[in-house]
Amino acid sequence: MDNSGHLLSNGRYRVLLTELGTGYSGCAGQALTRWRGDGVEDPDGFFIYLKDLDSNELWSAGLRPARKVPESAGVCFQEGKATLTRADGGIETTLEVAVLPGLDAEARRLTLVNRTPRPRRIEVTSCLEAVLNERGADLAHPAFSKLFVQTEWCPEARALLARRRPRGADEKPRWMCHWLASGPGGLSFATDRAAFLGRGRTLAEPAALLATGPLAGSAGSVLDPVLALVSLAAGVVGCVGGGEALVDLLVEI
Repeated sequence: MDNSGHLLSNGRYRVLLTELGTGYSGCAGQALTRWRGDGVEDPDGFFIYLKDLDSNELWSAGLRPARKVPESAGVCFQEGKATLTRADGGIETTLEVAVLPGLDAEARRLTLVNRTPRPRRIEVTSCLEAVLNERGADLAHPAFSKLFVQTEWCPEARALLARRRPRGADEKPRWMCHWLASGPGGLSFATDRAAFLGRGRTLAEPAALLATGPLAGSAGSVLDPVLALVSLAAGVVGCVGGGEALVDLLVEI
């Protein structure tokens, strides 16, 4: 597979998704997530991780960012939707990505199916780097761009908010919201990318996902913002014969 992309758009909101599962989200000329366009490393995107709580195995819904080799994997690009599928250790995942018509929003639905004869405990984590800026300005001065992004946790909505503070009187604040629309279990969250990744680590294997327990729960003014949500119990997925669990994630500006 290569890193060529498939564009989903409703005219204002757009998502680029590659065969590897990398890409970006943007709206009305603003980058919502970071996209460096690195054709070699290709490290950027709105990622979903899965972790087997019994074996501690970690993988992602796409071939990136985690580098675990799946038993099988596929991609299907259609008008209005992109679908990534893979199988790992008896767990089949299907990630469907779509831009919602008439709304500045995207939806990602993750379906997990257990093909093994025993119940499985799978934790699901979503992660994206919040930008809320023109892509050129963010790429030119990324450290400076990050200073103006604040994060907030809204427990009633099970959502993380990111806000770009205006730099002048002629600017308006920009907002984005990342939330779990459906799915069992409680949630934990993190918005500090450095703490989420850990020293010397990358999105391929974040330290926060190798540890046990919930994420740090930090929000506010952070030097390097990320929006990460963990479903603490994406559930005991299935019993004998292949049970199914659904997790719906949305981003809206």
